[in-house]
Amino acid sequence: MFLTTSIAGRAEKEREILYDGEVRLMEGRQGRVLDITSCYVYELHFKNVPASDALLVEADFIVELAYEYQDAAGARLQHIRKLSCHQRLHPDIRGLAARPSEAEQLYVTPVVRGMAYRYMITGDGFGIRLIISASIEYLATFGYYANIHACGKEQPEPGPIECINWQTVFDNIGFEDAMACLENLIRLIKTRALFGNQNKTPYPSGEGMIPDMAGENRKLREQNQSLEERIRSSRMTIAQLQSQLREREEIISKLLVLLDKNRKD
Repeated sequence: MFLTTSIAGRAEKEREILYDGEVRLMEGRQGRVLDITSCYVYELHFKNVPASDALLVEADFIVELAYEYQDAAGARLQHIRKLSCHQRLHPDIRGLAARPSEAEQLYVTPVVRGMAYRYMITGDGFGIRLIISASIEYLATFGYYANIHACGKEQPEPGPIECINWQTVFDNIGFEDAMACLENLIRLIKTRALFGNQNKTPYPSGEGMIPDMAGENRKLREQNQSLEERIRSSRMTIAQLQSQLREREEIISKLLVLLDKNRKD
């Protein structure tokens, strides 16, 4: 059993015009249109039209316009107008126009990917010139389908990224090894600062240096100083903790001696 695709051809139009005409909004009222605040398209239906020489599609839909206007007294008011619209579309799918006999046996399913509107208020202020367009892909098929959706390939979700902080490092490798890592990092940063620009012309006292380079060097020096201060502070903290530990060990030792004497007595 051999499987064949149901799609005989396809064509895409970025700005297919669904409506282009003048809409009178102030019928029976005095005033002037100020702005269109929203535009909705309801019940968009497509129907294939039999033709001997081309593929034709008719679109029927309802347009709802919400607009603001100023009445004769100068007050700003809002109103809604609904339009029943009809438009004939020409898919113009390449390769099918040369085979009218095959075109008579095909169905066209439009896929709407985006819709937008633009307007211009008429000179008398009673209405607007409205244009509604959409990005439509026309799919010609050998059978009738109510709708067709092309599926894009979804990218796999990234896996969880484990966040490691300095406390985790201390708990796993110990304080001395962590300090050694920091010292090696400082040496690496200093080496980069000294030899990273060896192919460029040195400037005395930083004069003539590129602003970005000078700012980067300043940040590196500040980072080095901050790391060195943290290391010194950590070493002082360790020394204090070791001193307190020794004092506690001496107290415990004396208490044990007293306890042993009491037991003997």
